[in-house]
Amino acid sequence: SLLFMAMAVAAASGAGARRVLVPENGFTSINPPLEPSRAGVMTTRSTHPWTFHLLTRLLNLIELRGITVVNPYAQLTKGELVRAALGTDPALLGASAHTVSCAKLNAGRPPGGNANLQCGACVACLVRRASYAGAELTDPTAYAITGDNQTLAAETARMRRHDLAAVRTAAADGIPEHRILGTALWPPGTDFDQVLDLVHRGLKELSLVSA
Repeated sequence: SLLFMAMAVAAASGAGARRVLVPENGFTSINPPLEPSRAGVMTTRSTHPWTFHLLTRLLNLIELRGITVVNPYAQLTKGELVRAALGTDPALLGASAHTVSCAKLNAGRPPGGNANLQCGACVACLVRRASYAGAELTDPTAYAITGDNQTLAAETARMRRHDLAAVRTAAADGIPEHRILGTALWPPGTDFDQVLDLVHRGLKELSLVSA
């Protein structure tokens, strides 16, 4: 992610642009540890508020103060972002089926699987599926775990059993505040009540999905 942001900053500098937009929903950016074992290096912080804070400091050090890198959707869950992006346009909803969220595109490993099929059971896919439910939209995406191939669905559930268990636990029991706030650094002036409310809304969306 740092490489992508650096390339965008270089392009912005050459084009005379002043702002680089990184479109990611706030829940995914915070990426709260769904269980204790997912803290630290087991939970990425590629678009976390602290990452943007450090990048801003870096740009200032190399005298690129005129360019800012921001996430305009940092206060939205994925469901809220999907609702705002797709609205009620059926064409946009249909097109969204061709986007990819899956973090583990290996559904082609089991016999009869498809390497291009999103699994539907990794954390990224579950957040994606929950976003449609939270936006009250029908998810048009094909997933290995919800498809007609029952053998593939069962094997996908087996391969993703740790992700599925983590999401179920977090959605049902919540995440303690100290784990949300204590697993990362935060920029000065962060509104922690706002952070906790965002995570709560994201978990509420996740509770709408069952594998």
